[in-house]
Amino acid sequence: MTAVFAVYPLGVLAALLTLGSLSDVVGRRPVLIGAIGLLVIVALLFMGARSITWLLAARSLQGIATGAVLGAASAAMLDLWPLTAPRAAAVNVMAVEFGIAGGAVAATLLVGYGPAPEMTVFALFGALLIVAIRAIVRLPETAPPGRAVRLRPTRPEVPASVRGRFALVAFGAVATWSVAGVYLALGPTISAEMLRMGGIVPGGLAVGLLSVAAGSAQLAMARIDVRRAAAVGTLALAAGMALAAASLSVGSPVLLVGSSAVVGVGFGLAFGGGIGLLAEVTPYDRRGAVMSTYYVVAYASFGLPVVAVGLVIDTLGLTRTMQYFTAAVIGVALVTGIALFCGNGRRVPSRG
Repeated sequence: MTAVFAVYPLGVLAALLTLGSLSDVVGRRPVLIGAIGLLVIVALLFMGARSITWLLAARSLQGIATGAVLGAASAAMLDLWPLTAPRAAAVNVMAVEFGIAGGAVAATLLVGYGPAPEMTVFALFGALLIVAIRAIVRLPETAPPGRAVRLRPTRPEVPASVRGRFALVAFGAVATWSVAGVYLALGPTISAEMLRMGGIVPGGLAVGLLSVAAGSAQLAMARIDVRRAAAVGTLALAAGMALAAASLSVGSPVLLVGSSAVVGVGFGLAFGGGIGLLAEVTPYDRRGAVMSTYYVVAYASFGLPVVAVGLVIDTLGLTRTMQYFTAAVIGVALVTGIALFCGNGRRVPSRG
């Protein structure tokens, strides 16, 4: 099942590398409608899946469609609030995190207690996607007229004026998104094996708690400078991972729940602050490309550590593997947080 999880971020990366700047060319709305329409088809594939091959195909298409949505949706959000980057970044992250939380909790409860969960989960998913399409149709188009369309693999694109800040944000993304990937993929396994918590519900609810905390942290974004938010977020992530390591060492479910909340707040502030930092310096007509490049880093960090952890567990066992992973995340988060606190990046006009 690690392969089924891993093909999703690979699909996201493929879409970001080929379709990342498409919304800068043809517009945000056509890309969003087409990609979400593909996700409706994905929901139908999941409902009809009867083998691992079907699941791999559905997850791959889900990744491709999600990758197309990510760059366009993030750019559209920044377009709609061009003079209030913290607000746009906060809404961006809240949408992602409350969506993950709602999906995790709803799917967990349906799988644990609902009828025919292999059908009802994806039927609900498809219905919500149709509602999203109806809403997007009514949105104004925000992208300026662009170049001719070229659907071919492209290098991740970051303007020279943005690269220094982008590199710092990217380091934070490595820490935050690797934690998100491992939590989503292995949360139920960790709660079952290391904390003796049986069933799928505890692990699913832990993922939901992390996402709710991440989304709730955005309520503070309007009152916090984006650089400080990113710095506090990465340091909170390090603290939360240290608590998680302690909870696994002593086998404490209560401490694990607390660590999930701290990690979630850290993820939310680091994610929102990072997007806000990029919004301050990214030229208006390059936002789709830059945000897609950010998500290339994010989803590589989301998927590759899960595959690596899955492979290493067979040799070292779950406990030692998670100890090494936690130490690596804490190291990256501490370095990034300190660099953000010490930095003094200047704001560059976002149009031009």
